[in-house]
Amino acid sequence: MAVTVDAVQLDDLVHRIAWPANGAAKRDAIISREWLVTNGLGGYASGTVAGAITRRYHALLIAALPAPLGRVAMLNYLSERLRFDDRTAFWLGAHYQSGRLAQVEGAEHLVEFRLEAGLPVWRYQIGATIIERAVILLHGQNTVHARVRRRHHRPAGL
Repeated sequence: MAVTVDAVQLDDLVHRIAWPANGAAKRDAIISREWLVTNGLGGYASGTVAGAITRRYHALLIAALPAPLGRVAMLNYLSERLRFDDRTAFWLGAHYQSGRLAQVEGAEHLVEFRLEAGLPVWRYQIGATIIERAVILLHGQNTVHARVRRRHHRPAGL
């Protein structure tokens, strides 16, 4: 007996979230959309699409450790700044400090947020430079990978 399986197309695994172009998002909308990825052990990564950590258990790695430890924030946050050869610098993502948004201009460069096979990918554009940032949580491990790629660029350093 032959079994046929339909081929899965990459587009079937990508879910794009509508995002206002070039900083048009309102401050409330910037932190109202959230994402969550699990590792199959009870651990996870979560946050807002804009990058602001607004809840107690938003982090890039919350590990589920044996009792009595329970869930522990192992990697809370990464601050990313892009510096160009002409010495101009730009933050990627927003920050949330003391109950208010700070460095919100970093989220103004966010042009797309998508889930690829359930994993979050951010796309930022500053002039001709396009940066893609992804969070990859490995299944069955308390391990997170943060990937930053330059897709198209003028000379810059990360």
